Amino acid sequence: MDGSSGRSALRPGLSLVFSVLTAIIGFVIIGQLAGILIGGLFYEGTMIQWIGEFTNSLQISEKIRLPLLIMQGCGTAFGLILTPWLYLRFIEKISVKTLFENVTPVTAAVTVLAVGLFMFPNSVLIEWNHNFTFPGAMDKWVRDTEETAAAFTRFLTSFTSFGNYLLGLLVIAVIPAIGEELAFRGMIQPAVQRVTGNIHVAVWVTAAFFSAFHFQFLGFMPRLMLGAFFGYLLVWSGNLWLPVIAHFANNAIGVTLMYLNRIGITDIDAESPDAAPWSLVIPGTIFFLVLAGFIRKQLMRTR
Repeated sequence: MDGSSGRSALRPGLSLVFSVLTAIIGFVIIGQLAGILIGGLFYEGTMIQWIGEFTNSLQISEKIRLPLLIMQGCGTAFGLILTPWLYLRFIEKISVKTLFENVTPVTAAVTVLAVGLFMFPNSVLIEWNHNFTFPGAMDKWVRDTEETAAAFTRFLTSFTSFGNYLLGLLVIAVIPAIGEELAFRGMIQPAVQRVTGNIHVAVWVTAAFFSAFHFQFLGFMPRLMLGAFFGYLLVWSGNLWLPVIAHFANNAIGVTLMYLNRIGITDIDAESPDAAPWSLVIPGTIFFLVLAGFIRKQLMRTR
C-alpha cells in the first residue's frame, strides 16, 4: 500500500532525494521569492523599505500586516502547492488528482472532531517540550528563536476586523493545510515508503521531517505526533483530503481561538504552553483513540 494511488516513474532513492529537495527549494527559495515580490505590491513604499520592515520582525508596524499575510499565503501557495504539483506532474509523472478522492461528510466531521480531541493529550506534550532544557548556549538560542517566532505570530493574528480574521484563516489554515500535506504526505511520505518498504517508518520519518521543517524546537514533539496522525489518515484512506481536512481543522481552531480571545469572547489562550487539566486530558485521550479506531475501521473497510 503506497498511501496514494499514483505510482512514481522514478527509482525509490531518487524519488526520495528529489522530493525532499523539492520541498526545501520550494519553501526556502521559490516560495520566499514569490511571497516577497507579491507581498511588496501591497506595501506602501519601495521594495527595499518593504524588505527592511518585514525582516525587522520585532519592530514591524501595523501597515505591514496585510502585506505580510499576503506574503505568507503566496509563499506557501507557490512553494508548497505549485512547486510540488509541478514536480509530481512532470518529474514523478503522477497526476495529483489521483491523490485526492471524495470524502463523505460524516468522515470529514469525525476527523475534525478527532483533531479537536487530540489537542487535549497533545497539550501535555506541548508543556513538556516547552519546558525541555537544551544543553549549553543552545537553550538560549532556541528560546530566543521561539520568542521571535511567537512575537511574529502574535502580530499576524492580532486581527483588527472579521475580514482580517477570514484572511488570516485563509493564509494560516487553508493554504498551509493543502500545501504542507501535498508536500509531506502526498510527495515525501510515499517516497520514504518506497525506500524503506515500511509504511510505519514512512509515517514517522515524514512526521519528524515535517516537525523539523518548522524550525520550532520547543514544539517539535507535539508537532511530530500531529504529523504522524496526518500520516496515518493517509495510510488508512489512501486519500490526501483527510490529512488536509485534519491539518486545516487544527490550524483553524487555533486561529479562531486567538481571534475570539482578542475580541474578548473567550479567555482561552491558544498560545499558552500549559497543559489542559487532567480532567480533560484523560477523557479527551480516550475519546480520541476511540474515534481514531473508528476512522481507521471505516476507511480500511472501504479500501
